[in-house]
Amino acid sequence: MGESSRKTINDIDDLVIFNRNGLIVLYNPLTKTPIGFIFGGNSSSETPNTHPVYSAYSTKGYGPLLYELLMTYYYPSGITLDDSSNTSPDALNVWKVFNSRVDVKKEPINRVGQSPKERWLIDSCGGDSTCLDNIKDELCLHGLKFIYSLGKSKLDELIDIGDRYLVEHPELDIDEMINYLETKGGRWD
Repeated sequence: MGESSRKTINDIDDLVIFNRNGLIVLYNPLTKTPIGFIFGGNSSSETPNTHPVYSAYSTKGYGPLLYELLMTYYYPSGITLDDSSNTSPDALNVWKVFNSRVDVKKEPINRVGQSPKERWLIDSCGGDSTCLDNIKDELCLHGLKFIYSLGKSKLDELIDIGDRYLVEHPELDIDEMINYLETKGGRWD
């Protein structure tokens, strides 16, 4: 995705942010449609202060912003690739962009050994050097946590607005929004 189409915190004045313990949803109240979501998990004893991103989906241009919102939510901790499932090519591209951005802090994750995902990626190559070259970037990204903040007070304010909006609109179902985004490819009927 080109940098010019990337949405920023300044592009969401007309949107609402819902947060349910690390599940962040962007919603457009004018069109009554969800824009996207991202879900981060709890850090583990093996990777303290590092929250895996389990799932994300967005309409074009909002993906990086969702990651920035999640990083801000967990700040000063960081986020990282999920260790329990595959990372989509689109998500890998977002992680690569964050890896190249100077405003995003990257720190190595100090694991005792290889994670199950790292072992699976390496083992799936069966020693093939071309395959190992192809997964090198993902292995590098998997070994980092990413730290960034748009401003905790700004995010908290936006989440408070979202909480009030949900109280005023009890018919809205966040789980239903996520299900539609995941199963209908972003189409909201």
